[in-house]
Amino acid sequence: MKPSIKILSVATLVAIALIAALPFIIQANAEAAASMTVGSNAEAEALVKEIAKVYKDAPAIVDTISVTWPSRNGPRTDYFYVLIGKGTDAQISVQDHTFAAKGNQVYIWRKSLASKYVKMNLNKNLLNTIKPNNLPVPYLGLRSGKNSKEYIKALGIGILPQLELIDVEQVIQDGSKYAQLNLKDKTTTVSVLVDNDTKLIKSIKMQGPRGLRTLQMKTKILSSLKQEIGIDTSKRKAVATIKDLVLGVGDFAPGFDLPTLDGDSINLQQLRGSVVVLDFWATWCGPCRLGLPKLQEFSDWAQKENLDIEVFAVDTRERLPTNQKKLEIVKQFWKSRRFTMTTVMDYDNSVATAFEVGGIPYSVVIGPDGRIVAVHVGFNPNMAEVLKRDVMKALAEAG
Repeated sequence: MKPSIKILSVATLVAIALIAALPFIIQANAEAAASMTVGSNAEAEALVKEIAKVYKDAPAIVDTISVTWPSRNGPRTDYFYVLIGKGTDAQISVQDHTFAAKGNQVYIWRKSLASKYVKMNLNKNLLNTIKPNNLPVPYLGLRSGKNSKEYIKALGIGILPQLELIDVEQVIQDGSKYAQLNLKDKTTTVSVLVDNDTKLIKSIKMQGPRGLRTLQMKTKILSSLKQEIGIDTSKRKAVATIKDLVLGVGDFAPGFDLPTLDGDSINLQQLRGSVVVLDFWATWCGPCRLGLPKLQEFSDWAQKENLDIEVFAVDTRERLPTNQKKLEIVKQFWKSRRFTMTTVMDYDNSVATAFEVGGIPYSVVIGPDGRIVAVHVGFNPNMAEVLKRDVMKALAEAG
């Protein structure tokens, strides 16, 4: 009699396979659990001290920190360029502004404004000195801090005074294992990702009432800085506060090269020796439409008097999708109003930005030496007479 062959069901086979694999599954789960082990507050505090020591001991630090934060028009990213030298020496640049600590002094300046700077005494570190302006550079507080409380405050980039350290855990990100410090205050949770080997901060995430703010670091520790910290102040005038770092009367006007409606080009630098009057406007701007006839009246007077004066209407901030459409609507408007003065096209609004134009119309009078002698904002029915006084004064001062 032949032995019978018993065929096992699929479910039985799966069960046998699971039993055989169980030791490996248990081991894998254990490894995964180990990779997410949460340390105590004491372990977290010990790590914070290690991190602070690394930054304190670094002879020099160079970094580019990207900061992404929510704004009305969606997520926005700013880039902070960081230089940190010996002691409290540090320099942070963001957009147009630079903040520098050198010795026991702090200097603040703008790249686009070569005539002014702010100088103040250093208070502990750069971040502490320039409050309420915030620089998202935790290294400043870590290097100057004296205890864990000050280090923890630095991890909140100085804006969360009640920040508390919760714990530390090991996390996997992009296939690598990192230590993650978890902190919180009343309204915000903070997670700080730290390289397990170097103890350098890789990122900081701050989740608060206004959304998520993320800082990404690309830190390099060097033996010394190749770039000098600070600026030459010999050609700059000291002003009291950051609010005073604005383009105004007495400053050199920003240069530009803009196209006319006919395709020619106007270069401000080439007009040195003449008084130049600029009027920033747009076709949709009601006060601008009222003011342009006054500008034409002034332009006619300057030509009649045969004075060395150049007048330009600067079209800017047109709400149209292409440069071609902007040009077409301005040409049509200029022809319909029969203006004879020259208008130039600030297609990308860069010249208006350089002149720090707020509301329009915005008029600027530039002397023969290239310095601004007068600024007028808004519509003034007497603008023609106002401009006459401005330019006659500028011509008289030029001799």
